[in-house]
Amino acid sequence: MNNPSLRMWKSRLKNLLFAKDAPPNWKGGKYFILILLLLLPLSFLLELGPAQKIFLFVGLLISQINLIKLPLKNMIPLNLVFIILVGLSVFSASLGLYHPLLGLIFLIIWIWFYSILNISGKVTGSIAYLGLLLYFYSSIIFVDSQLPPLDWGLYAATATLIGALAIILIRIFQKNPAKREILSSCFSPSTDFKSIVNAQKLLNISEKSKTGSLVQLATKIATLRFQIPHLEEELLSPSLELFQEYIAEVDKLTLKISDIILHKESSNLSFNKLETLFTKIMNLDTKEDDLSLKILVSQFQDQLVKTRKVLQGELILEVQPLPLSPKVPFRDNLRSNLNLNNLYVRHGIRFSLAVGAAFLLYLLTGSYDVHWVAMSIFLVLKVDIISTKKRMIIRILATIIGVVLAVLIALFLMHLGLAYILPLLGLICLVLVVVYLPVNYLYVVFFTSLLIIFLEPVQLIPLMGASRIMDVITGSVIAFGAAYLILPSRIMVNLPQLLIKRISSTQDFITTSLEGDDIPPLFDILSAHNNLQAGIIKLKDSQPQSLQDIKAYEDMALCLDGLLGDYIATLSHLKKIKTPESKLDEPLNLMQGILGHLQDMVLSKKPINPPDLEYINQELKRLKDKINAPDYIILLKYGEWILSDVELLSHLIKENKERGLFEKYRKL
Repeated sequence: MNNPSLRMWKSRLKNLLFAKDAPPNWKGGKYFILILLLLLPLSFLLELGPAQKIFLFVGLLISQINLIKLPLKNMIPLNLVFIILVGLSVFSASLGLYHPLLGLIFLIIWIWFYSILNISGKVTGSIAYLGLLLYFYSSIIFVDSQLPPLDWGLYAATATLIGALAIILIRIFQKNPAKREILSSCFSPSTDFKSIVNAQKLLNISEKSKTGSLVQLATKIATLRFQIPHLEEELLSPSLELFQEYIAEVDKLTLKISDIILHKESSNLSFNKLETLFTKIMNLDTKEDDLSLKILVSQFQDQLVKTRKVLQGELILEVQPLPLSPKVPFRDNLRSNLNLNNLYVRHGIRFSLAVGAAFLLYLLTGSYDVHWVAMSIFLVLKVDIISTKKRMIIRILATIIGVVLAVLIALFLMHLGLAYILPLLGLICLVLVVVYLPVNYLYVVFFTSLLIIFLEPVQLIPLMGASRIMDVITGSVIAFGAAYLILPSRIMVNLPQLLIKRISSTQDFITTSLEGDDIPPLFDILSAHNNLQAGIIKLKDSQPQSLQDIKAYEDMALCLDGLLGDYIATLSHLKKIKTPESKLDEPLNLMQGILGHLQDMVLSKKPINPPDLEYINQELKRLKDKINAPDYIILLKYGEWILSDVELLSHLIKENKERGLFEKYRKL
């Protein structure tokens, strides 16, 4: 029972079956039904004939995309892009029916459009994928020769417009809650640096505004939270119990703040219990651990009191918005990445050959079986081998379970004479596909398999079920074979190296921040942040049983995020009061030196060298002395936070170095 190998496989199976990327999208399911009730009678009223299916599919798809949290000013230009993109994709799909080679050429064009835009970023890549997806599905399922290509494109564009307008009108009627949702999410106890950055991007924060003040305060509260687990490990009773009770009350208050922002409630926040706990903590005996506790709860108290004042209109903070625009122009970025070393270029070639061959075979034969094979290749083939393998396993497993269960249910209902219920069950499964789309791909394939079987002619259900299983297995295996044989891309993750790059990006940011009058762009540091987070996710996927190691990397990543947030707050303040950069050279050089030694500690394969450890401790002491010196009193407001961040990062790296963490996961 204690076999490590057995435990590992149990953990991987649990991670595969029950992993949740996000909670179920019940709101999306509700709006899906509402938009369907709008589009279905409209499609009959317009007498669309063969275009009815594409009209419904596109309208429902676009309405779901418009449910993402975006302010109205961002939604309108985005939907103009969608109208053009969808119209062109369906128009080209109809043109492709004139000759198989023409259809193949258009497919390759859409694949490369998707691959190239993926190079420039996730958002543009996702938009391009929508065009590729609609071209593929339109060619295989929706479009035929009954209408001219221009009509197909116009019907699809019209459906895009109606689906988008329906959601935009709902948003307007609700007085645009997207901004409130984005802002309120910043105060969630589980918020992270990425959420704060997204809020900065989307909320158009000005230098002096209520929204900007709340985002700044949420950032500080979020960066304070990462110290909680480490302080809990050091505290003893009764300090520990008091601290845990205090943090529980902080969580309740931040959730209340989130509700106030979201629902525009009156901002009557009761701090009675929090202040009582705060007083008890401040009256504890002054021990070293209790001193750290008092500093942390004082910082929490300060930020929460300021938040209440901002909500009540009594305080507005001056905010320095984060400059988030990338340094590299699109043309230069594309020129430097358009080669075989780029994952998306290799994927474009692989995708064109594998999906293109199956797609061309379908166009030549029109076979229903080839239709499912081509679709499985399209959905399973991913950028790298590991992702393709995982998608293949999920698709085959979920299809077999879903089809077998659907056939059994269908046969049972047919035996009872209740076969007319099957279309209703299919509609329920369609809604569940939408609800569970963000949760886990396995659930989506499972409910899709049920849906397809329930909508088949009753007499063909067993035969079609067996055929679908075979076609999905065939297409999935071909996709994996293509990923393995055609310019294979294995994403090797070196976690210690990603951590080093995250630390060095912070060093570079500190260096460049004092060279100009403005805060420098965060593109490089955010790239390093995202890469480290992706590496941690890879560790979770491949080694889900290594909970201690996963937590260690998450803690170090949070610590670096906290240091960045504190430094930006410091820098914004110093830029505002025009402090001479020369006065900051010595403390910043000390911080740079400490970060450099921490990098070397991660990189080295040797045990910790005691002199290096002593050097870091001495530098930390010098940094503390400098921050508290009269000449640097301007730093005192933020200096304690920065010092706390650097000390905690040093502690985490020393602790993880001693237990050999950085010798592992160099080739993940």
